[in-house]
Amino acid sequence: MHRSSDLSGIAAMLAATAFFVVGDSFMKLVTEDLPPFEVLFLRGIAASFACAVLVTLRAEWGAISGLLNLRVLLRAAAETLATLCYIVALARMPIADVIAILQTGPLILILGAAFLCARGSARRASPSRWSASRVL
Repeated sequence: MHRSSDLSGIAAMLAATAFFVVGDSFMKLVTEDLPPFEVLFLRGIAASFACAVLVTLRAEWGAISGLLNLRVLLRAAAETLATLCYIVALARMPIADVIAILQTGPLILILGAAFLCARGSARRASPSRWSASRVL
C-alpha cells in the first residue's frame, strides 16, 4: 500500500466520524420536538430519496429485484429496529454517552467472537490478544 492511500483512508474515516457526530447532533435537536417514531419515519423518507437518486445516477435499477429476498428484508427490519433504539437513546441520553456506548460495539464483538469461536485450545485467544482488545 502506498502511504498516500493510508493517509487518505485516515482522512476519510475522520471525516465520516465528524459527519456522524454532526448528524447525531441534528437528530438530538429534532428529537426534542418530535417523537422518535416520527423522526425514524422522516429519516427513512430522506434516506430512500437519497438512495433513489444514487441508483438513478448509477443506472442500477436492475439490482432492485434483490430487495425482495427474505434475508434482505429481515436485515432491513433488524436495522430499522436498531436505528429506532438509537434514536430513542439520543432522545433520552446525553449525546456523548450515546456515542461512547456506540463505540464500544466493536470491542464487545471481539469479546463475543473470542468466546464463541474458542472451541479448541488451539483456537483460544492468547493473553496478548486479550490485552490488545483492552487497549482498543
